[in-house]
Amino acid sequence: MNEASINLPWWLKKYGWIFHLLITFIGIDIGAKMHENDFGGLQFIWHSAIGGFIIGLLISLPLKLHYSAWTDNKDKSAKIAFFIILSSIFVCVCAGPAINKYTGSSKSECKKFKLKYAYTDFKNSDKYIHLINEAKTERFKPPTSFLKKLRTGDSAIILCIRRGGLGYEYVDEFKVSQETIQIDLGNQK
Repeated sequence: MNEASINLPWWLKKYGWIFHLLITFIGIDIGAKMHENDFGGLQFIWHSAIGGFIIGLLISLPLKLHYSAWTDNKDKSAKIAFFIILSSIFVCVCAGPAINKYTGSSKSECKKFKLKYAYTDFKNSDKYIHLINEAKTERFKPPTSFLKKLRTGDSAIILCIRRGGLGYEYVDEFKVSQETIQIDLGNQK
């Protein structure tokens, strides 16, 4: 065999797609869902993706230098670099919230937030609350046990927040507020 290639076992060549799908769904189910309770979740996802892209480049470039046979065929070189970068982005997006949470501070600060909207359709899996935070609306996915404690007419909840190791705040605990804050949602969209 003159062409340099990655020799994979027969079972991975034949059933590798199942392995990749399994890893993808586990990663999305466990890791990416953790973005739901971060403040600035979309920005955090983008920063994780950009970080993964940079890490992928930093991994693929030295590998190209070390395995010079890969660079003989430009298509193969581009394909290998693409999959390394894509895998790095996936790992960083999925692992970002866990790294943020488990390397963060142990001090939790509880604050009261205005509840804009609570979507609690227990028949479907969509259970979200929308809060007003510094004139922006943030969406969170609290546990079902918390949503069942919400009463009709509740307009404020308490969130216990921690700062993560990557600098993003995340909700550590959801609590129902005992007092009601009057808010006018008629003019807000």
